[in-house]
Amino acid sequence: MASIARVIRDNLSARVWTPQRWDDPTFLARSAVVIVALSIFAGIVLRGSGYIGGAYSWFFMSGSAQDDSWLPMGMAYARVTGQAPGTLRDLFFVDLVKFQYPATSLLLYSGLDLIGIQPTLRVLNSLVWLSILVTPFVIFQTCVVYIDKNQNALRLAPTDKYMIAGAFAVATLFFYPIMISYRLGQIQAIMNLVFALACFCWVTNRKVAAGVFIALSCMIKPQFSLFLVWALLRRQFDFAIGLAITLACGGLLSLILYGWDNNIYYLEVLQFIARRGEAFWDNSSVNGFMNGLMNPDETLAFNYHGFPAYHPVTYAVTLLSSLAIIAMTLLWHRSSPASGTALDFATAGLSFTLASPIAWGHHYGVAMPLLAICFIAIAQHSHGLRRRNLVIGWGICLLLFSSYWNITQALAGTALAFLQYWRLYAAFGLLWIMYRLQADMVQGHTTIKPAPRTRGLTI
Repeated sequence: MASIARVIRDNLSARVWTPQRWDDPTFLARSAVVIVALSIFAGIVLRGSGYIGGAYSWFFMSGSAQDDSWLPMGMAYARVTGQAPGTLRDLFFVDLVKFQYPATSLLLYSGLDLIGIQPTLRVLNSLVWLSILVTPFVIFQTCVVYIDKNQNALRLAPTDKYMIAGAFAVATLFFYPIMISYRLGQIQAIMNLVFALACFCWVTNRKVAAGVFIALSCMIKPQFSLFLVWALLRRQFDFAIGLAITLACGGLLSLILYGWDNNIYYLEVLQFIARRGEAFWDNSSVNGFMNGLMNPDETLAFNYHGFPAYHPVTYAVTLLSSLAIIAMTLLWHRSSPASGTALDFATAGLSFTLASPIAWGHHYGVAMPLLAICFIAIAQHSHGLRRRNLVIGWGICLLLFSSYWNITQALAGTALAFLQYWRLYAAFGLLWIMYRLQADMVQGHTTIKPAPRTRGLTI
């Protein structure tokens, strides 16, 4: 009996790894469900073992939401409205409050005041929670539309389509970088929703609207302004117009409301941060990795009022890596069949996040719609063993992204301390998969062409 069971097990195992099996659309859809289930299970096991895990904010909420974004933003808003003395520059450089957003981020507070809603902690965290709950619906619709647009290549039955879309919608509610925003009290939750909406608008060919949503993100995290250069190089003028006009209006309004000095000071903040970054191990960027090497004694404690000392090697590696990531995104295959596709858009979003000197775990909440787009692109542009290998690599990236593997904190100060930066490796891994898929498109490994560029303004 034992030998029979072993033969059956071996045959089933061999069958799973055959190229023909991975060309089956239903099997591919089920693999998405299985991988998502494994990522959820891993987060729950980690939490049950005493670690943070991935389901931390959903199943194990204890206490109220915090004010990670709202405390410094509230202090900044008091400065620009005259409720407290001083400037935003003094707030950062003298009072050592880590208000690292541009003045345009305070337009949220002004908007709430304008409609008669006081921007209290409860109101702001209600917006965070609402954003978290809406995001999975946006990702579900993005998947459905993206699959429908490429159905000739995907050959997915309706049940398979909704299986994939539903799996990623559920995964969103267990995705640590998204869920932690509630516990922290992080404006990043709103940015995650805004970016997911930009992805939805892109796959539905609403390029102006996509530009508007990216511009809203830029008003809080300006690194996404690189999307303007990306769009111009690809002649995506509808998107560029939506982004540029919205960003210009926001900037002008900020100048009128808060003054020149409170806006221009941010250039000093950017320069200061670029030269130092953060040493706490959750900084999942090249800068975080380098600071961990240079300042190993600072990786386990977050400094609420200071930054690591300037180190020329850390700065040089950070600068060169950021330039390389950005240049690759802007220039690689910008005139090829891969240019301007949803996959190209997703690659840019991940690259601009990764290139920042500070990329906390919650900043990678934007990775959830990108993971969904990438999986569908794998199904569209690969076959057989190549598809199997890409799905496995993609699954590892999802597993690393979706949970908070703070179990690795035990490795701090040891020869294995580099394993603390698992999220950084996931980001580079997903980026490599995206570039590999775009290369396949260019080399003619697929007969599906990207959607034609739009003519005229659509919103």
